Amino acid sequence: MLADVHILHKSDFYTVTDFKCHCDICSVSDVEYNNSLCLSFIRKGFFEYQTFRRKDEVHAGRILISKPGYEHVAAHIDGQPDITTVFEFTTDFFKEIKEQYNQAAWFLKNNDIHSLLLQSNPELDYLHNSIWKKLEKRNAAGLQIDEMVMDLLERVINI
Repeated sequence: MLADVHILHKSDFYTVTDFKCHCDICSVSDVEYNNSLCLSFIRKGFFEYQTFRRKDEVHAGRILISKPGYEHVAAHIDGQPDITTVFEFTTDFFKEIKEQYNQAAWFLKNNDIHSLLLQSNPELDYLHNSIWKKLEKRNAAGLQIDEMVMDLLERVINI
């Protein structure tokens, strides 16, 4: 098995997944295809994320934003498998996001930019960790998680 993938929470417009890679030898994934907008918070490890025109070094403290409709390849370095929290938004919700966030149109509506790699900050780390802890302990109502995820999404888009 190359990865453990566990759905932590699912709503009508997003899914939160815990992704633990088991690649501990140098490897390159097959070509993968994104069907949705994803915010990936890397909690541990390192990998390279390659799209048509970019190669990003993704590691703890960074947020990978990938848009739907594009292929990518992940390359893992020896002994550095990643552990990531993935917030995956539905296609319909992505369409709404593109219309709502005009300040991010340069990325969201540009077909030549497939992904972005952002440096996290203490505020985003705190929100991510708060969501993670609530989901891990299963002590939050769905509406509370929805509110926290929307707050996180808005803050990431407004960086």
